[in-house]
Formats: sequence, structure tokens, C-alpha cells
Amino acid sequence: FPSHDTTNYLPGNSDAGTIKLYLDAINACGNPIKDSVSITILPGPIPQINLISANDSICFGESVILSASGGTTYSWSNGATTNTISVIPTSSTVYTVTATNNCSQTTASFSVTVNELSNITVSNNGPYLPDEEIQLNADAGYNYNWSGPNSFSSTIQNPTIAQANSGTIGTYSVVITDPTTNCQSTFTTNVVLNNLPLIDVTSNAVQINPASSGYRDWE
Repeated sequence: FPSHDTTNYLPGNSDAGTIKLYLDAINACGNPIKDSVSITILPGPIPQINLISANDSICFGESVILSASGGTTYSWSNGATTNTISVIPTSSTVYTVTATNNCSQTTASFSVTVNELSNITVSNNGPYLPDEEIQLNADAGYNYNWSGPNSFSSTIQNPTIAQANSGTIGTYSVVITDPTTNCQSTFTTNVVLNNLPLIDVTSNAVQINPASSGYRDWE
């Protein structure tokens, strides 16, 4: 240490616990002086990452809020630099944040699961002829809320409509809910009516001459 009465000591990032600093000096009479002092160094706060939203499993289109604490600066994997971010992932995603303070930095990750109803098939058995029964179809294992033309509604998986006509054709929608995740999505199917073909019968007039045909008109 320098031979004066004050000096500065800056602990390193890895320093923690009690350390002893030693002083070697020469007094005014030229005699050596030895002394020491004990210093307790507390470790710097380690940044933490926390989830603010209700859970880490969301439905497609929902948002989730992530928050980091204990740092002075933050760097997220999506480019954000604030301590709290709101994200709307389109698929299951792992978010990473590096939080830094004057003493240390740490990196943490959090996985967000996105539940999506994307592989569901909704259809009908058309096209239909007039007065045929309409059959609507959806994949099994969910809850259903159908709606359609002529104030149609149903909560069964594969409902039917008695007759295909001008009032029952069109677009039918169904809100499908996954009972496990409570996530839902809307699907549609279009019902088409094929009218019966029209038969155009044209009559050709035939004139029969009774005399030449061998027929007589008896009076």
C-alpha cells in the first residue's frame, strides 16, 4: 500500500465474506508500523426472474408478462431492455433475460407453453340436393357451440338439419373449446345446395289425316 494515511480498496466481483487488510508503514521516527483491519464484504444481490402472469401455459393469442428484478440493466432474448415485458407468443417459446448490477450478473430462462387448437377438422357431407338431411361434423374430444343460418344452434359434436333448402344453406360456425386447457377457437364449414336439374320438354305437334291414316271419325 502507499505510505500515506488513506487508501482505497475496491472488492472484486468474486470477493465475499470477511477479509483482512494489512498495513505496513514507517512512522516519523523511521520505525516500521504493522497493523491490520478486518472487513466483511457482503455478496452483491443476484438478479432474479419471476413470472407475473397467472401461469406459464396460455391459449393462442393471449399475452404473458415476465418480470426480472435485482439488476440495474436487463437484456431479453426478444430484444427488450426493460425489467418487465409483455409478450404474445404464437408458439411455445423460451424467453431468456440477462440481468446485471454493479456486482454481478445472471441469466435466467422461462418457458411459455402456447395451447393452440389448430389441427381440428370441421366439415359437412354436402353438397346437398333439396330436402336432403344436412350433416355437420367436427373432431371428437371437445365442447361445441354451433351456430348458422335460420337461427340454427347446437352443442352436440355432429348435429343435423332436417332439410337442405334456401333457408338452411350457407356458412355454419362452431366454437370449439378444449376442456383440458379451456382454450377455444372458431371454425366454419360452408353448406352448398345443388338444385335438381330442370327438364325442358318440348312437344312437336303431329297432324293426323284420318283418310290417309286409315282412321275414320265416326259420327
